[in-house]
This record gives sequence, C-alpha cells and structure tokens, in this order.
Amino acid sequence: GPDLDLLEAAAHQAGGHDRVIASAGVSTIDDVRGLARRGYAGAILGRALYEGRIDLTEALIAADA
Repeated sequence: GPDLDLLEAAAHQAGGHDRVIASAGVSTIDDVRGLARRGYAGAILGRALYEGRIDLTEALIAADA
C-alpha cells in the first residue's frame, strides 16, 4: 500500500491533503478508499490498472464516496 507516513508529511508541507496525489504503492481498491477518506487529491493507479488489480470505474466510485 501507499506510504501513509510519507503522504502525511507531504500533506503537512503542502498545506493539506487536498494538495497531494499519492503516486506509489496504490494497488487495491481499499487503498483508493483509504486515501479518499483522508481527503487526498488523487492517486496514480498505473500499474494496478495495467495488471487488472483495480477496475477504473470502481476506483472512481470509491474516490467519490
């Protein structure tokens, strides 16, 4: 999963979770949900999408919830 400690430090430096995009380690729909709950601006899902571990439609719904 994503490095939440690093993301929290980045959010602190950037002035909020809504200014940070998670760009590594996001490999499950639960990762997407967790990041969305914390208010992150987004996530890069490249490899997880490519390998079929995350469905794009499901991820968009999870991020919007």
